[in-house]
Amino acid sequence: MTLLVSNQTIQQEIHKLGKNSQISQKKPYLQPQEFQCQLAFAQAPRHWTVNKWAKVIWTDKSAFKLGKRVDQVRVWCTVSKKWLLESIAMNHQSGHQSVMIWGGFCAAHCAPLFSWMVS
Repeated sequence: MTLLVSNQTIQQEIHKLGKNSQISQKKPYLQPQEFQCQLAFAQAPRHWTVNKWAKVIWTDKSAFKLGKRVDQVRVWCTVSKKWLLESIAMNHQSGHQSVMIWGGFCAAHCAPLFSWMVS
């Protein structure tokens, strides 16, 4: 018995399951041993008390490119016209600068934000 089902029907059923098509996230590849080490590291503090968590200092840094488009621009054109000026989203590639931001906090305090330019 052959069952013919359209792609649209399959997609609708997948949507009903709460799943959507999306761009996959990128993560560095880990060997199985590396994965196990990271998992053990992540699980070690799961039974910590509030007092122990209060002693942790959380920090992070991020880089932000200045002058770079963050949105994806879509255009409708034929293949032969995709390189025409009206079909291109300019991104001013040369001379990009980035600003780095760093900050931190713990249970009772916030560190000041630090920023610096990177070219």
